[in-house]
Amino acid sequence: MKAIKITLVLLILLSGLLISGCLQQANDVVETSAETPTVKSTVQGTAAEAETRTITDMDGVVWTIPKEVKSVAANGAGNQIVFMVGGADKLVGTASVVQQNEMFVKIYPRITEVETIFVTGQDVNFEELVKLDPDVIIGNLDDAEEYGLVDLDIRNQSPEDIKTEVLLVGDLFGEEEYKKAEEFCNYYDGNLNYVTERTKNLTDEEKVKVFVAGADILSTEGIGSITTSWIENAGGINVAAEAGVKERGTISMEDLIAQNPDIIITRDSKTREELLTNDQYQDISAVKTGKIYVNPKGVYLWGVRSAETALQTLWSAKMIHPELFEDLDMNEETRKFYSTFYYYELSEEELDSILNPQ
Repeated sequence: MKAIKITLVLLILLSGLLISGCLQQANDVVETSAETPTVKSTVQGTAAEAETRTITDMDGVVWTIPKEVKSVAANGAGNQIVFMVGGADKLVGTASVVQQNEMFVKIYPRITEVETIFVTGQDVNFEELVKLDPDVIIGNLDDAEEYGLVDLDIRNQSPEDIKTEVLLVGDLFGEEEYKKAEEFCNYYDGNLNYVTERTKNLTDEEKVKVFVAGADILSTEGIGSITTSWIENAGGINVAAEAGVKERGTISMEDLIAQNPDIIITRDSKTREELLTNDQYQDISAVKTGKIYVNPKGVYLWGVRSAETALQTLWSAKMIHPELFEDLDMNEETRKFYSTFYYYELSEEELDSILNPQ
């Protein structure tokens, strides 16, 4: 009997220990569940990573950006490319030169409401840019990373550069935008092939000497520039490059006169008029023959660093070698480009303002 009582006591004590252990385990579960926010934080981090992606700019720098880019700031010609691929509604910062472009404003009026970040060239309103905190900047800014901003470095000194930039910008926004970028690249390649097929067999003697004036008569672009690229494709020789000017620079008046270009292309009619009336330039062949042409200007100036360089490829060929491109209708080509890439039908007046700017 006594043995039975001892056994019962032992069973009770054992049960107590088991219950205590179970309670302790229950407490452990509660404590563990109290740490769930940390676990969720890790999950959120993993989810956040799923909401980001990497993109490599044209300098080979790899950036982490949101999976869905919702805001972009762009300088200069970058705005035209963003607009062309279909990302303009995500522009939160732009350049004053773009907001002053009548055709850009006419086709996309909202551009005047976007914050002006790039005032002139690389003069940047960093204070406002930091406030905007765009997902991506297309601006080639030296100091952007110091402010914790993603700034894609781009180059646009050749057709390959332009196409790569367009694809990069298209990739920022999504699949449809990337398809539009690819469509543009195919179009540009078609223009390049069309032109070079007719100019590739020209001898050096048959090539035309061309000078392109920039913001003023002697500012120009030379070796390694997009200007040299489209001149050479069109069967010409860039006299600024021949004189040793590198990329964007200045040619001396003496060198310009000595190079004696057959054709001069200017950005506006004011520069053209100055060339025609200034006695210092009267011995230049292009001035004597009146072969001074004002470069077309649409949503951006055709000849410099925007995707409208695809049209410049055609126009310059017709200006430099009209005998090879009698069948090329620039009215038709310009209408087609604006309809295809901007979904905009040009009026006769608008077409004239693009091809014959003042």
